[in-house]
Amino acid sequence: MGAKWDKDRKAWYAPPAASLEKLARWIPRPPDLDVKASRFFLLRSADFCWSCRSPAPVFALAAPRGHEEIEEDDAGQPYWDRKPYPSILSYLQNPGAGVLSALGRDAPTYRRDYSATTKSHYFMNHCAVCGAKMGDHFLHDEPGAPFCPLEGEAPIAVEAIEYPEALEAKAICSVGCHYPKIK
Repeated sequence: MGAKWDKDRKAWYAPPAASLEKLARWIPRPPDLDVKASRFFLLRSADFCWSCRSPAPVFALAAPRGHEEIEEDDAGQPYWDRKPYPSILSYLQNPGAGVLSALGRDAPTYRRDYSATTKSHYFMNHCAVCGAKMGDHFLHDEPGAPFCPLEGEAPIAVEAIEYPEALEAKAICSVGCHYPKIK
């Protein structure tokens, strides 16, 4: 048995005998999340476009101290773990509506795009001059990059703007203790 149409409610429903396996592709799934916080920070720094060498503003999100990340217990079961430190987010996916609104308004060159390197879509920076994609690896994973300060050295100038909207997303989280503005 499959789904049935309720003409009064003008909606599809699955009767008790319906096979949910057969209906799985139509059943809404919760977003794939692994970080959440009651607020977030938009980080702004600068780098040079790899393609045209123009100066380019670059952005990242940060979760404040007390945010939660998905961890696994010894049995492999996921649970939310509260972190005593801030985290910088990279390879951002599935941000909520409040985050999307802030990014569209305040970081228009930080938007969702496809990465052939990771074979995935995520929020990445783009050069404002030539439009080249500026992937997260060279901004977050290379020592001395805007969002990856060298051990023992002050980070490159980073502006942190706090937003009161909740953050829920899928992302890779890196400890952000180098940024005193993120509390």
